[in-house]
Amino acid sequence: MIYKELNVVSSATELLKRISEIKSRYEESIGLTGEAFNVFDILGLTTKEVRLHSRFLGGLLHPGGSHRMKDFFLKEFIAHLQNTGRDISQNLSTFDTTSAFANVEYHLGPANKEMTSGGRVDILIGDGERRYLIIENKLYAGDQYNQLVRYNAVQNKVALIYLTLQGTPPSESSAGGLTENRDYICLSYGKDILQWLNKCLADGTELSGPVKYTVQQYIWLLEKITGNAKNDYMSQEIVTEMTAADEHIESSFFIAAHIEQLKEIRGQAIFRTFENKLSGSSIDCMLNHKYSEVFPWIEIYPAGWKHHYIAFTDENGMFFGIKRKVSDNPVIKFEQISSHLAGFRSHPWWLCSSYMTTPRFNLSTNEPWLQKNESYIADEILNCVRLLTGVSKKEDKLDW
Repeated sequence: MIYKELNVVSSATELLKRISEIKSRYEESIGLTGEAFNVFDILGLTTKEVRLHSRFLGGLLHPGGSHRMKDFFLKEFIAHLQNTGRDISQNLSTFDTTSAFANVEYHLGPANKEMTSGGRVDILIGDGERRYLIIENKLYAGDQYNQLVRYNAVQNKVALIYLTLQGTPPSESSAGGLTENRDYICLSYGKDILQWLNKCLADGTELSGPVKYTVQQYIWLLEKITGNAKNDYMSQEIVTEMTAADEHIESSFFIAAHIEQLKEIRGQAIFRTFENKLSGSSIDCMLNHKYSEVFPWIEIYPAGWKHHYIAFTDENGMFFGIKRKVSDNPVIKFEQISSHLAGFRSHPWWLCSSYMTTPRFNLSTNEPWLQKNESYIADEILNCVRLLTGVSKKEDKLDW
C-alpha cells in the first residue's frame, strides 16, 4: 500500500514537470509570434474597466462609432445572445439596431434613499423606440449594494447583462431578489466576448485593416487575462498528456483531490504574513482569523473600539471595511465619516465598505495564491487597516 502511494506521488511529480514544460513552450511561442506585444498592455490599460473595457466594447456596440461598420458589431452581439439560448426577453428580436446608440458610464440620476433606482450604468444601448440593453461590466471591481436592482428598474429594459471574466454570478447584495435568466443574464469575457469578437473577425470581410488589427489585439489581451491564451491548443495538449496513460489519469485525480487543501495552506500563509506585518506596525489591535471556502476571513479589533471592528472577506473579490457588531441603532452614521472614504458605501451590517480592485485579488485565478504575492497582498491589507484606523483618529469624538 505504501509502495503504491509513493508510486502515485512520483507519477504526479513527473506529470507536473511535463505540464510545466508544455506551459513554458507555449509561453515561448507567444513571445516569438508577437502576441506578447500588446498596445493595451503597454499603455497600462489591461485592468481598467472604464478606461479600456467598457469604452472599447461600447465603441464597438455603437453603430455610429468610428469603426464605420454601422450596426455590424451590435447585430453580431445580439445574435450571440440568441444563439447561446440566453435571450431572456422576446423583445430582443425586435430591438432596432439601425437606430441604436451606445453610451458608456450613462447616468440614470442620483440613487434614491432605498437604493432601488438611479446610479451609473457601465454600458447602456438603446434604440429609437427607447428599448434598452444594459451591461454591468465587472472585470475586477466588486458589486455595489442593490446595483442590479437599480438597473433592473429601468423602463423598457430589454436585457440586463452581468459581464465578468468567467461568468461569475452577482452577489446577493447586488442582485437582491432578482432571478438569473429571468431578470438578468451572466456573460463572461472568457467565453462570450471572445466568441463574439472572433465571429466578428470571421464574418467581417469589410473590416478595415486598423479595426481588424485593433480587435485582434483586444482578443489577445482577453485570452491572456482569462487564461485562454493561444486559443485552446495548450489546454488540449495538457489534457492529452494527463490522459496518455492510466498512471497519468490516476495522478491527475490525485493532484485535483489536494487543490482545496493547497488553497487553505496558501490562505493560512497569506494570513501569517499579514499577521507579522501587523505586529510590526504601530497599530494597537487584536486579530482574529477564520478560513472560508475561498479566502481567509480576517477580523481586526482596534484598541478602544467598542461597537465596530475591521473585516476582510471574499464576495466576488476582496471585500473590506468597518463592520458593526450590531446592525440596529448604529452609534455612528456613514455620513459622519464619508468625507474621508471616497468610493466606500454603507450597508446595514457595515458602517463602510469597499473592494480592493487590484487584479491580484481576483480570486477566480490562481494568482492570489502564489508565494510571490504573499508580501504584496499583506501590504495592501495593512494599508487598508491604516486607512480605516486613521479615520477613527480623525473623528476621535465619535463612539467607535
